[in-house]
Amino acid sequence: MKPEDRKVDIALALRAYQTVLDNGEREEEGFVYKGLKASTDFDGYTVTLSDGTINLRIYFHNRFAIEPNNGRAVDRFLALLHRVADADNA
Repeated sequence: MKPEDRKVDIALALRAYQTVLDNGEREEEGFVYKGLKASTDFDGYTVTLSDGTINLRIYFHNRFAIEPNNGRAVDRFLALLHRVADADNA
Protein backbone atom coordinates (compact mmCIF):
# COMPACT_ATOMS: atom_id res chain seq x y z
CA MET A 1 0.00 0.00 0.00
CA LYS A 2 1.36 3.38 -0.95
CA PRO A 3 1.43 5.98 1.83
CA GLU A 4 -0.99 8.23 -0.03
CA ASP A 5 -3.52 5.34 -0.11
CA ARG A 6 -3.74 5.16 3.68
CA LYS A 7 -7.03 6.26 5.13
CA VAL A 8 -7.30 8.00 8.46
CA ASP A 9 -10.40 7.39 10.54
CA ILE A 10 -11.05 10.97 11.63
CA ALA A 11 -13.57 9.97 14.31
CA LEU A 12 -10.99 7.58 15.82
CA ALA A 13 -8.28 10.27 15.65
CA LEU A 14 -10.53 12.78 17.41
CA ARG A 15 -11.38 10.16 20.05
CA ALA A 16 -7.63 9.66 20.58
CA TYR A 17 -7.21 13.45 20.81
CA GLN A 18 -9.86 13.65 23.54
CA THR A 19 -8.30 10.72 25.41
CA VAL A 20 -4.94 12.53 25.40
CA LEU A 21 -6.59 15.70 26.73
CA ASP A 22 -8.49 13.79 29.42
CA ASN A 23 -5.64 11.56 30.62
CA GLY A 24 -2.42 13.19 29.47
CA GLU A 25 0.25 15.26 31.10
CA ARG A 26 0.17 18.98 30.34
CA GLU A 27 3.19 20.27 28.41
CA GLU A 28 4.07 23.68 27.06
CA GLU A 29 2.30 23.13 23.74
CA GLY A 30 -0.38 20.56 24.54
CA PHE A 31 -0.80 17.23 26.27
CA VAL A 32 1.03 13.89 26.03
CA TYR A 33 -0.41 10.44 26.77
CA LYS A 34 1.15 7.06 25.98
CA GLY A 35 3.59 8.65 23.52
CA LEU A 36 0.94 10.63 21.63
CA LYS A 37 1.03 14.43 21.77
CA ALA A 38 -2.14 16.44 21.17
CA SER A 39 -2.38 20.14 20.51
CA THR A 40 -4.57 22.65 18.74
CA ASP A 41 -4.06 25.97 17.02
CA PHE A 42 -5.13 29.25 18.61
CA ASP A 43 -8.73 29.11 17.38
CA GLY A 44 -9.29 25.38 17.91
CA TYR A 45 -10.07 24.59 14.28
CA THR A 46 -6.89 22.61 13.60
CA VAL A 47 -6.01 19.64 15.79
CA THR A 48 -2.52 18.10 15.69
CA LEU A 49 -1.58 14.62 16.88
CA SER A 50 2.05 13.56 16.84
CA ASP A 51 4.26 10.70 17.97
CA GLY A 52 7.43 12.71 17.44
CA THR A 53 7.93 11.33 13.92
CA ILE A 54 4.53 11.64 12.28
CA ASN A 55 2.25 14.68 12.52
CA LEU A 56 -1.44 14.33 11.74
CA ARG A 57 -3.23 17.63 11.28
CA ILE A 58 -7.01 17.57 11.19
CA TYR A 59 -8.54 20.66 9.64
CA PHE A 60 -12.05 22.06 9.44
CA HIS A 61 -14.52 19.76 7.60
CA ASN A 62 -12.42 16.69 8.49
CA ARG A 63 -9.70 17.36 5.95
CA PHE A 64 -6.32 16.12 7.12
CA ALA A 65 -2.62 15.95 6.32
CA ILE A 66 0.00 13.46 7.45
CA GLU A 67 3.63 14.59 7.50
CA PRO A 68 5.96 13.01 6.65
CA ASN A 69 3.88 10.48 4.78
CA ASN A 70 6.27 7.56 5.06
CA GLY A 71 5.01 3.97 5.09
CA ARG A 72 6.04 2.11 8.22
CA ALA A 73 6.14 5.20 10.42
CA VAL A 74 2.56 6.02 9.40
CA ASP A 75 1.49 2.43 10.12
CA ARG A 76 3.03 2.65 13.62
CA PHE A 77 1.38 6.02 14.19
CA LEU A 78 -2.05 4.74 13.13
CA ALA A 79 -1.65 1.74 15.47
CA LEU A 80 -0.81 4.18 18.30
CA LEU A 81 -3.97 6.16 17.52
CA HIS A 82 -6.00 2.98 17.90
CA ARG A 83 -4.35 2.06 21.21
CA VAL A 84 -4.88 5.53 22.68
CA ALA A 85 -8.44 5.90 21.36
CA ASP A 86 -9.36 2.54 22.87
CA ALA A 87 -7.55 3.19 26.18
CA ASP A 88 -10.66 4.66 27.81
CA ASN A 89 -12.70 1.61 26.81
CA ALA A 90 -10.25 -0.97 28.16
